[in-house]
Amino acid sequence: PTASSTGFEGLWRTPDKSVIEIAACPTRGHLCGYIRWAREGGVDEANPQEALRKRPICGLPILELHRYDGSSWREGWVYDPEEGKTYQAALRKRDGKLFLRGFVGAEVFGETETWTPVASLDSPCKP
Repeated sequence: PTASSTGFEGLWRTPDKSVIEIAACPTRGHLCGYIRWAREGGVDEANPQEALRKRPICGLPILELHRYDGSSWREGWVYDPEEGKTYQAALRKRDGKLFLRGFVGAEVFGETETWTPVASLDSPCKP
């Protein structure tokens, strides 16, 4: 299946009230996520790579998942710009919500965030 045929695409609100756009990645059939609104804009100052610390938070790619197994997207990464850390990731959809699990090593040792759908974004941030 393609990224657009799995029902994960759209705008999603995270627990910290950011809005993430989930869409097919521009170069492959993977699923990607980008920050479209954040409470605090600014730059990616916590990034461990010094050269990336001046990237705007707005538009920042924070998710790329490579394989859909029929119920969830897997085999990829999620980036937490607050901590400047990248984790392995799995993304599931249930009852109209997304459940993003970030982990290191085994998925059982991770944490799950619940993302809720956003109908539209009145004022998306500008990168």
